[in-house]
Amino acid sequence: MRGFALHEHEQVEARAGYVDRYLCRTSTLLNGLCHGRLKQIAIACLDLDGARTGAGKRIHVHKFFEMRTQRPRRKARVPAVPAWPAITALLDRCTLRERAMLALMAFGGLRRGEVAALDVGDVVLDFGLRRVMGKGGHEVPVALPTQARAILRDYVAAERAGAPPTAPVFVVMYVNKAGLSMERRIIGQRIWKVVRAAGKRAGISALHPHALRHACGAELLRRTKNLRLVQEQLRHADVQTTTGYTKITQQDIREGLETLDGEGE
Repeated sequence: MRGFALHEHEQVEARAGYVDRYLCRTSTLLNGLCHGRLKQIAIACLDLDGARTGAGKRIHVHKFFEMRTQRPRRKARVPAVPAWPAITALLDRCTLRERAMLALMAFGGLRRGEVAALDVGDVVLDFGLRRVMGKGGHEVPVALPTQARAILRDYVAAERAGAPPTAPVFVVMYVNKAGLSMERRIIGQRIWKVVRAAGKRAGISALHPHALRHACGAELLRRTKNLRLVQEQLRHADVQTTTGYTKITQQDIREGLETLDGEGE
């Protein structure tokens, strides 16, 4: 933009505050651009557009950004969901600790951060989890099916027996500088690595924790046909997020067409 002159200096300065306020509100659209330089260009273009439309009219800053920084709308897509038989086969190949982690995500729809935040006292073996720390710090109970509760019961009995209620369910072990074995709460990134490694061993490429959550939602919807139930289990604030699981896939079409076999004349 070298040599791009700013016209009517007094009017430019008067609008500077307005442009500043708008740029702050639209910071997500300005990725990788210099705020100061973009402000200068915006005011200059406003001056030029104002001159073209007449002295009594003024083009607002939001119109400038609609014309010059509008992004194409992303297409809605079906979440990448592993086949449910592959998930159940994966659990059979995992260690007890890995199986407990993956079961919470695949059967309970937990996010990896929610798994990491679980305490021993949160586990209620005849129900599931009495407290899950979700997005925004919201604490909610999450029910688990019988299979997931059995896996969690075996893990707690084998590896977390005697731990106080405030102790984390999943920990990592390390040796400190004094040579003593220590433990600390697992973090989400470590859970991501555990899931990726388990998927690689089972031949499921690029498996990640959220794919297990997607699998939970998709399978629950397939079996119950109840979108509201899926929303509650996955704890989506907006049901529009849950509707992503209702997208029709080629597999859905094939399965539906198979129901026509033997029907009719």
